[in-house]
Amino acid sequence: MTQTDQTERTQQVAGAQHPETENKGRSDLGPVGNAVNDRVEDLLEGYLADRSDAVAALAQLRGGAGKTFGECPQLWGLTVDAHQYTHPGWNRRQQDWAEEAVHAAITLFALHQQSLRGTSSGNDGQDPSEKDHQDTDRPARRGRHDNRMHRRAGYLDGDRGRLPHHGLGWAVRACMPDGRIDPALHNRLKKAAQASALRTRVGELRQIVARLRQERIPLDYGLLADQLFRAQEPGGIKQVRDEWGHGFVSYRPPRNNDSAAEATSDDATTTPEKEHQ
Repeated sequence: MTQTDQTERTQQVAGAQHPETENKGRSDLGPVGNAVNDRVEDLLEGYLADRSDAVAALAQLRGGAGKTFGECPQLWGLTVDAHQYTHPGWNRRQQDWAEEAVHAAITLFALHQQSLRGTSSGNDGQDPSEKDHQDTDRPARRGRHDNRMHRRAGYLDGDRGRLPHHGLGWAVRACMPDGRIDPALHNRLKKAAQASALRTRVGELRQIVARLRQERIPLDYGLLADQLFRAQEPGGIKQVRDEWGHGFVSYRPPRNNDSAAEATSDDATTTPEKEHQ
């Protein structure tokens, strides 16, 4: 299977999660990813606007990062209601997979966004009372939305065979400066990709997201949710592993024009596949 075929297959599987919602929301995501994308965007906008309900929700949700849905009964009802992404034809196992994917993605986002508000000006986007997480070694900021740790994935230079930037593999490689491989971080990604148990996978993802937060590298949490859903299906982890691996090896540092495009990508109304038609 070529890289282009693999990308198209990913989008077909995402849409097939729920045929009735195939054309709703982001067309590159299935219902699980779309439900997470909508919830994360709402939480993000509320948090950046200092909306009390969003601030409180994220504070609670990040306590569930790296844990399974069943381990966090205090968070039930804070993520997304199941009717927004489940299908009447699903069996109990598919519903469970979706619940776990939604819980994992939203709680990981809550951890990723912790203490990061505003833009790159002023107090560096952090809450004045939360300066303990500063890191003077993180890469230079790249635009007015740099404190938005959820970013829609996109394709660079119209290359449809390239996995989207802001996917997990791409984001992990972006933490490694000058083309050098960080053995510890690389090992985290490898363990997450090879894990047979969900608890192990989300535990490794928690450590990866903590590093992404430190480096101010965003992630597409809608895409991650879809991948975590598919990873629980029989044989699904192989496809997800391929996507993460291809994103990792195909990473390249952003150029100035890439950075400018990223700065406005959150306001785009077109989906990734429509942008380059």
